[in-house]
Amino acid sequence: MTQKINFAKLTGLVALLLTAAMALPLSAQDAVFNGSISNDWNDADNWSPSGLPSGANPLTEIGTGALGLNVATADISGPLTSDTIAELRVGRGDNTNGTVNHSAGTLNTSGWSFVGVDGAGGLAQGTYNLSGSGDLQVNGNMFVGLGGGSGNSSGTFNISDNSVLSLNGDLASQAGAFVVGANDGNNGVVNQTGGSVTYNAWMTVGESSGATGIYNISAGSLNQNSDWLTIGEGGGANGSLNVSGTADINLNANGFRVGRFGDGTGSINIDGSTATIDTTGLHLGVDEAFNVSGTANLNYVADALGVSAINATDVFLNDGTVSGGSSLGVDLSSYTAGASEIVLVNVDGSVTGTFVGLAEGAVVAGTGYRITYAGGDGNDISLLAVPEPGSMIVLTVGLGVAAFRRRRR
Repeated sequence: MTQKINFAKLTGLVALLLTAAMALPLSAQDAVFNGSISNDWNDADNWSPSGLPSGANPLTEIGTGALGLNVATADISGPLTSDTIAELRVGRGDNTNGTVNHSAGTLNTSGWSFVGVDGAGGLAQGTYNLSGSGDLQVNGNMFVGLGGGSGNSSGTFNISDNSVLSLNGDLASQAGAFVVGANDGNNGVVNQTGGSVTYNAWMTVGESSGATGIYNISAGSLNQNSDWLTIGEGGGANGSLNVSGTADINLNANGFRVGRFGDGTGSINIDGSTATIDTTGLHLGVDEAFNVSGTANLNYVADALGVSAINATDVFLNDGTVSGGSSLGVDLSSYTAGASEIVLVNVDGSVTGTFVGLAEGAVVAGTGYRITYAGGDGNDISLLAVPEPGSMIVLTVGLGVAAFRRRRR
């Protein structure tokens, strides 16, 4: 069942929680990585005050202005003697650079986690490299590139091999969210070349106030257990999901919302034919009630065999008649299979609306194909090869039947 969320209240609550979280001052009880012996997280002498971080420390910081430890790198390469902490901050404050290399063992956080946060007068840079059999269990929310300053926070999260990132919690507890690039022109980037990512509340790539979020996935899985994956949410934010290789995306709750609110821009860019993308809803530049929304771009680059079609239950498209819009781009320059139909979106339910400038039967620029919203088994979004001139009468009749089917659904 699709869960209805009051997004305005949710966004306001998140903003309040963020303000409270970032206002926490450092205290004598916080754990700050100093690397005085080595880069080993598991060595008590690498921390100030001396001792391994635990849930008793309000903050655990790597690369922070506190104590003048602006640049720091901590390595987690096996089981941790103390495996549970409260709030994690990697690269926090002006002119900081923090890095965590996590290749084995499990780290649990009972609070929120930040990678690149609180830069104002100087850049705050954070990097988390999750590889090998590393397992990060965040029992709260994870923010990559966040701040209340002037766009001076930058976070990078790299996920590879057989590693695991799990955002645990639920909407009721306001925990389990994954936000990439948020507020005030900050930047967040996720590069996933393997492993698994699962979130249990909501996920946003590019959220508010000119922020930029980029999620690159070429292998491994991205899994949704609740709420939306929103790309480009309001305030001039720009979000991109770039899908290629053997990426496996499973959005089992509400699905995609791309270009949310009037001046947010979101893009899904799909390269090649070997990725898997399954979603319940696919909302491009509009929500299901056709309220004012943002701008959405859906772009495909075919390989020799074709494209990775999105499998969706229901599709909502903004043709530009309300604020925002949804655009389609298709590059067939490497396509050699030459099929008469190329399915872009396999639809189990219904399609509402069209792409901007692409009514039923319109030619998609640069492809030699026409679009239909009644392709495949009768309700898929597909490209149909433009026939030779002598076949135009047959095409016209076929499109008439397709249009009739759409009206009857």
